Amino acid sequence: MKEKRREVLTTENYSLIRAGKPLVLMYVVHEPDSIFAAALIAKFTDYAFRIVFTNRHDINYDITSHAEILEPYKKVFIIGPALNEYSIKYLERARKEIVYMGSTNKLKDFMPELYTEKEVRRDSSVFYLENDSVTSRVAAYFSYNDSIVSHIYQYTTKYIKDELSDVIVFEYLNFGYSSSTLFEMFLEYIKKPFQLGVSFADDIKRAVICNKTVLAKAVVRKVGGTNTAFIRGGCPCTLILNQALRELSCEAAVNVCMHRQHFTLITSSKKTCSSMFEEYVSRFIYNGCGSYSCGACFGADYTFEEFISAFSECKNINGFSKERLLNYDVFDPADYEWLPFEKYSLYKNFNFTIFLDDYCNADCKFCIEQIKTENNGRINKVGKIEDKEIYLRRLDYILGKIRPFNPSISVTGGEPLLSPYFREALRILGKYSFRKVVITTNGINIDKYTDDIIQAGISHVNFSRPSYDTNVCQQIMRFREQHSSIDILREAIIKLEANGVRTRFNCIISYEGISRLSEIKKYLTFIHSMGCKNVVFRELMSFNEQNYKNEEKMAYAVKNRVRMNDIWAEIEADCEFIPFSTTSKFTSFAI
Repeated sequence: MKEKRREVLTTENYSLIRAGKPLVLMYVVHEPDSIFAAALIAKFTDYAFRIVFTNRHDINYDITSHAEILEPYKKVFIIGPALNEYSIKYLERARKEIVYMGSTNKLKDFMPELYTEKEVRRDSSVFYLENDSVTSRVAAYFSYNDSIVSHIYQYTTKYIKDELSDVIVFEYLNFGYSSSTLFEMFLEYIKKPFQLGVSFADDIKRAVICNKTVLAKAVVRKVGGTNTAFIRGGCPCTLILNQALRELSCEAAVNVCMHRQHFTLITSSKKTCSSMFEEYVSRFIYNGCGSYSCGACFGADYTFEEFISAFSECKNINGFSKERLLNYDVFDPADYEWLPFEKYSLYKNFNFTIFLDDYCNADCKFCIEQIKTENNGRINKVGKIEDKEIYLRRLDYILGKIRPFNPSISVTGGEPLLSPYFREALRILGKYSFRKVVITTNGINIDKYTDDIIQAGISHVNFSRPSYDTNVCQQIMRFREQHSSIDILREAIIKLEANGVRTRFNCIISYEGISRLSEIKKYLTFIHSMGCKNVVFRELMSFNEQNYKNEEKMAYAVKNRVRMNDIWAEIEADCEFIPFSTTSKFTSFAI
């Protein structure tokens, strides 16, 4: 996969560094509002900047997937919308000081305190700007008074009333300039005001004329009593939607981007926006809603006409079951990013697994580790280090070696929380701040190690549990000794979640445990009662049974295997399930 194109502008040089200027990394979304704010900060602060220009689609990818850019900097500025919670957690665990200014709604649940505009993290300031532009806020901070600030505010901020009608005007324009060129133009203007080569009003007039061709092909339908215009455009531009509201006499307009398979809906009233979002938009993936606009993605290759028909009739058109079936066993290396590593290639998003101990207090009938380790020597755990100090020293050495690649880390076993190395291994992991560290456990000793897990900055704790019913769990997992009670698990999960550690239940579906949609719903009710928000349902592993030695485990898998595709269509048809993300093989649902 080719490297994503990102414009990088740096003002660093040896004289600045020798002068002791702090080095700052700044991510700037490609919108005039964000770029002018970045120019103001660059002009009026005593920093040496490296600027990465990105866009609202790629900002989180650019922040979390390029450790080589991020590494030298202690302070990170982020200007623009669409930041998510994982990016903030990633930067905090990398021990970066964060200053974020933007209008994202992706942090509402994660950081409700954003709306008070207070400092919400030690060494971090995160500001949510709902009814203000970044340029206006930064200009006021530096006492910068110029008419260009109000011009940018007028033509780049959402929810500004049009002079001719009671609808919003426009979201943003890029004026045909690259981000770095526009930044340089703004920076030069701030230093010495002159007639800028950007005319906001003229650009809008030209855009209005160009949009006439698109509007001529708009389709107008009644959607639940609301006169709605459907436009086949590119990435959503609020200007053409406002034109549709006025010129086509509609209460709502939908811009459909067939390339990225997403759409934006804009309305002339908050009430209409809210009702249409709840009934027509919320079922799509990656959905979100503002005051007058909302939008989502539809995740399958439908035609424009098929989209209009399905949207109007409130049908689910995500097509995940069909897509999963077609791509069930497909893996194409060309779909992934690879890093050069000596004479080999290294998968950029690789995972490093730490098997802390072979011993487990359970003997699960589906145990994949027993199947793998007994398979004709394909995985041989030989040369086990018995000396604790040597093991920990070796672990520290290896983690230090792979840290520049910043993989995700999985801590497993056996049962890792029974390992005599567990607490010390957490301490070593905490030292390196990997982008993601996941512990998989059946819950034994979780109350003993909760504080250590929080202190180490662990990202996720996954609990293996094949049923909501304790007796069924015992029947399948066959605990050989005492294990944590439901009350102990619940108390630990609540504490972990409250301290930024995400928890998740892994449920292997089987005829002996969870096999029907009604049982899945009961399981979801169970994990909600535990204070957990996430669950993954997995199929029993499929193998070439002739080549595996553990006949008991293999026979169980063959007899009890439930195919997710057998119940997928039933899940999609159930209105209680709302898809919100997908890949070629996996889909996430909210209920």
